[in-house]
Amino acid sequence: MKLMGSYSKTESLLLLGVVVFLSRLPFIFFGFGSEEDAWGLIVTARNIVTTGQYEVSRLPGHPLQEIFLTFTFDFSPWLLNLFTSFVSVIGILLFVSILRHFNIKNSLWAGIALAFTPVFFIHSTNIMDYNWALTFIMGAVFLAIKQRVVLAGLLIGLAVGFRITSGAMILPIAVLLYQLTEPELRFKGTLKFIGSSLIFSLVSFLPPLITYGVSFFTFYEYFPYPSILKNVFKGTIGVWGFPGFIGVIYVSLVTLHHIIKGRPSLIKNQRSFLIFCWITILLFMISFVRIPQKSAFIIPLLPWLYVIFFSYVTSRATKFLVFSMLISSFMFGINLNHPIRGNLPSSFSVNVNMGDIHMSLDPLIGPVAADIFKRVNKSEYAKNVSNKIQNSNHKIFLIAGWYQNEIVYFLGKDRSEKWRVVYYEDESVLSEFQLKNYRIQHLPEQDKFNDLRYKSEFTGKYSKLFVL
Repeated sequence: MKLMGSYSKTESLLLLGVVVFLSRLPFIFFGFGSEEDAWGLIVTARNIVTTGQYEVSRLPGHPLQEIFLTFTFDFSPWLLNLFTSFVSVIGILLFVSILRHFNIKNSLWAGIALAFTPVFFIHSTNIMDYNWALTFIMGAVFLAIKQRVVLAGLLIGLAVGFRITSGAMILPIAVLLYQLTEPELRFKGTLKFIGSSLIFSLVSFLPPLITYGVSFFTFYEYFPYPSILKNVFKGTIGVWGFPGFIGVIYVSLVTLHHIIKGRPSLIKNQRSFLIFCWITILLFMISFVRIPQKSAFIIPLLPWLYVIFFSYVTSRATKFLVFSMLISSFMFGINLNHPIRGNLPSSFSVNVNMGDIHMSLDPLIGPVAADIFKRVNKSEYAKNVSNKIQNSNHKIFLIAGWYQNEIVYFLGKDRSEKWRVVYYEDESVLSEFQLKNYRIQHLPEQDKFNDLRYKSEFTGKYSKLFVL
């Protein structure tokens, strides 16, 4: 605290930005990301350039990112990841600036807590859209509290163009803006913000709207709702890591104690900002419960949860939270044990099984390192699969599941009639290609998920395991 206090506000903000940016650099050199969607974005951008026709990487579309990547898809992965790191740093600096506007103490430490939250850290080193959208949201909130309502609406529109769920921010920002604006200007200013947000959001989504019509407005719901245990893991340890989640529990209990005891918020005369935070947290919690597929879906509520923490607890508790996040990103990970889409545990790990999923508590491998291992392992596997397909003398129809995008990427731009690499397919398609003398094969586990996707057991009737 004293070290940061020795700098001016501007100097300390710039120092924070430099430290956060430098902390990302060792982790940007390992492909586009561990998520199949990251590679799907690149494949889609390549397809758009090749065909001249817009297409979505996955419904309902992420048009601004997809179009941005059409200009940069052939850049080295590390350079595209570097863009995300830079954008993420801007988001952190905007977050701290917002907290300073409301005179929240220890705002720099709140920025550090967010920057080193494992799920935020991981997605600041790949090309995924989560942190891009959050940064535009931060900019919109910052401009809204400065009464620049049309520009705030523009940034919401840009955020929606990266992730459509960012549109949920229109409500809490409108509520905040209404309460912060002078009474005689409240209605007009709030209406201008809502109107500009809707207009710019619509403009952002013109590509999928023109291409697909209103049918673009849907989400993938291929599989049954995940188990409660998996959802709880994704929404807790999957977000904060093991030490970080302990820190969140501790600070949550301290915060709850102060609220129950009636302790006033440390934000002087800014009850409206706390209302904004609670509304935002509630909206994105509902969104996550509705579609709990990924821990990253929690990212939009993280800053505002930290605002609640830093508004009620003392510096001692916030220090503990920040320390737990710094440890959590790099140590004591609960990681998936899998040679292809996970990592091999160290000799110091302890097995932690979650149903039929084999995991380990590993003091030496935290979530960030585990994500890097996953990137490397999946990429090497996808390269090997693509090489075998290209060198095969047979026509191959491959059910690839979550490996599809990486394999298609490594197969290159040229499309051959000798192979088909699909996500999942129903029985009629498998039967059709069998009659065309294709060898129908599946990657490990994907026969089970293909049956699960179509709620029927038929894949084994047509498909054999693809063996390297």
